Amino acid sequence: MFERAQTLFLYALSPVHFGAGSSVGPVDSPIQREKHTGWPKANSTSLRGPIRRALVGKDEWENEKIEQAFGPEAGGGELYQAAVGIGDAMLLLFPIRAARHAFVYATCPAVLAALWRRLTEITGEAANTTLEIPVLPVSGPPRGQCWTLPNGAHKSGNLLLEAFLFPADEQASMSALAQWAKWIAEHAFPTSSDYFKKKLTQDLVLLHDDDFGYFARRSTIVEAHNRIDDAAGTVEQGGLFYIEHLPPESLLASWVDASSTKAPKKEGAADHPNADGWLGMVSKTLDGQTLQAGGDATTGRGLLHSRFLKPTQPLKIQQLGGGE
Repeated sequence: MFERAQTLFLYALSPVHFGAGSSVGPVDSPIQREKHTGWPKANSTSLRGPIRRALVGKDEWENEKIEQAFGPEAGGGELYQAAVGIGDAMLLLFPIRAARHAFVYATCPAVLAALWRRLTEITGEAANTTLEIPVLPVSGPPRGQCWTLPNGAHKSGNLLLEAFLFPADEQASMSALAQWAKWIAEHAFPTSSDYFKKKLTQDLVLLHDDDFGYFARRSTIVEAHNRIDDAAGTVEQGGLFYIEHLPPESLLASWVDASSTKAPKKEGAADHPNADGWLGMVSKTLDGQTLQAGGDATTGRGLLHSRFLKPTQPLKIQQLGGGE
C-alpha cells in the first residue's frame, strides 16, 4: 500500500498522442479515453516510462535508485514492488477555438468535482488549508450556455466556440470560477508562462458536462499521414492513415505516490528512502521540467511541462478499512 501521494500537473506544450491502439472508426490511431465519458486521458502506463527515463542520469538517481523506485528491469534478477507509483492523468482543461482571444480554456463541473475528489480522497492535499483549494460550484450552466469571467473572451453576452454560439453569464458563479482560475494558474501552470497564466484568469470557461464532452470528443487534432515504401521512397498504395492528438495548451492532472522501499537492502549500503524521501526526490528532479511522452516523438510531439502541487505538510492516503 502506498503511504504518500502528491498531485502532478502536466501541461501540453505540443500535440500529444497517448495511443489507444488501432481502431475500426475513421481515426486509425486514436488517443486514450475514459470508457464512461469518452474524455481524453493518459494511462499511468503511458506516463511511467517517460518519467523513469527523465530521471536517468540526474543527481541522486543512479541506476540502483531508479530500480528501487520503479522496479527492476525485466530479467533483472530478484523481483520486488516498486516504491513509486504513477496515477492515471485526467483531463482538467481543454482548449477550444473561440472567435475572440484565439481560444478559451474550458472545463466543467464534473471535471472540477473529480479533481476535488482526488485532492480529498487520494492525495489528501485538500486537507492542507494553506493551499486554499476553491469550493466547488453548487451547480453549472444549463446545456447550451456557459459561465465566463469579466473582461474575458465573451462580448455582448455571447461566446462563439468553434461553430456554436453560447450565451455567456459572467455573474452566475463569477467568484467560484475566478478562484479556480487563479488557483490553477498559480499551482498547475508552468511558472514562466505569465502570458498563459493571465489568459487563464480571463478566459476560463465553465461548460455544461455534456457540452464539454462534445468538444473533448470532437475537437482534438486529427492528422493525415502516409506510409512510405522503404525501397521506392514513395507513398504506398492505400497507405493513408489518420492519427489523433490531444491539442497543445491542454492540462492534465495525475499524481505520484510512494511507499517504503521494497527492494532488499544490500550489506553496507545506505538506508533506503522512506515514502516522503521518494516523493521529495521525484518532485525535486521533475518539477518544472519538460517530459516527452506518447508517440511521434521524432516529429516534436508529446512535450509536457510537469508541475507538482507543493504541499506544506506530510500527505496521507486513507487506506481501505479506515486506517492510515
